[in-house]
Amino acid sequence: MSKGGYIYVITAVSTGLVKIGSTTGAVEDRVKVLQTGQPFTLEVVAQVPVEERLVQVEHAVQTLLVNQKLRGEWFATTLDTDALQALIQQAQQILKTRTQGKLRTTAQQYMHKQQQLTGGRIQAIRTERRLTQKALAHQCGFPYQVINRVEQGHQDIYAQRLALIAHTLNVSADYLLGLTEQP
Repeated sequence: MSKGGYIYVITAVSTGLVKIGSTTGAVEDRVKVLQTGQPFTLEVVAQVPVEERLVQVEHAVQTLLVNQKLRGEWFATTLDTDALQALIQQAQQILKTRTQGKLRTTAQQYMHKQQQLTGGRIQAIRTERRLTQKALAHQCGFPYQVINRVEQGHQDIYAQRLALIAHTLNVSADYLLGLTEQP
């Protein structure tokens, strides 16, 4: 996890422009560095501590203000501490949602691989036993389309159906699920 620090808003006095940035040190020290070579006096408008993911939160805040962006980190808007805090909270929620989305995607990928593995094993054992999809489905008591979709990895399978298929094929459900290599 990245470290925390401050997200700050500074203004170039008399211009109506603000800069949104982040620093792990003191904001005042950062302003002194930024002041070098600037024709306008820079002044701190707001600073809010952020505990983690400092740079990502800063970029998310800047993305939220993209319509007011002029150049780099400079924006044609007015912000105070309350507005900055609200933007930071919104940015953190966006980042949290993205993280959850990535986790869901990872889980979905795992489930799809699992479905393909199970379907492939059912198909291999069924073929080895010289059974058609229809014959296996008939012996199990459900439509052959279920066997077809499961073998193709397009459908998850209920535990009861998996147990019935395993029993009919005379293999363990653990084998069909890929939990063991012993049929």
